[in-house]
Amino acid sequence: MAAMPAFEKHLSEDGPSALLLIVPSEALGQLRLSNRVPSDFILRDASDEECLARVHNLLWPGEEANSSDFVHIDGMTINLATYQVKVDGEPIDFTYLEYALLAFLVTHPGRTYSRDALLRRVWGFEYYGGSRTVDVHVRRVRAKLGTELAARLETVRGVGYLWNA
Repeated sequence: MAAMPAFEKHLSEDGPSALLLIVPSEALGQLRLSNRVPSDFILRDASDEECLARVHNLLWPGEEANSSDFVHIDGMTINLATYQVKVDGEPIDFTYLEYALLAFLVTHPGRTYSRDALLRRVWGFEYYGGSRTVDVHVRRVRAKLGTELAARLETVRGVGYLWNA
């Protein structure tokens, strides 16, 4: 196992750091990026735009919003990346399981899920409580959504719940 270069050891011990290497094209064959700290490289003759993009990616990874992270339904916006829900621009305070239940049903519209299926899909296989907890969470989600959006979260009698797109 090769010894860790001194600068890499310093960066990994000194808290959150990132490393951007500027390399000449003839040195690409010897390039080895760190696996201990976030790192990237650019060629010496890279454009300013590329340099800025790589620095931004190193310093703020994954914080860029992607259009696929958002679900828009009427006045509701669900951000699947940040677990946030807004209705008419106002944030709604959901517990994690309320959010997970809503996000699951909204991303699977038009399909009815039984309480047991929702427990497996949303709560996980480790959940040992009763299936009626789904009813309680659905009731809380409806109360927080407001009348119009709550009407889309339908009860299918004797079966379960569905999000009506």
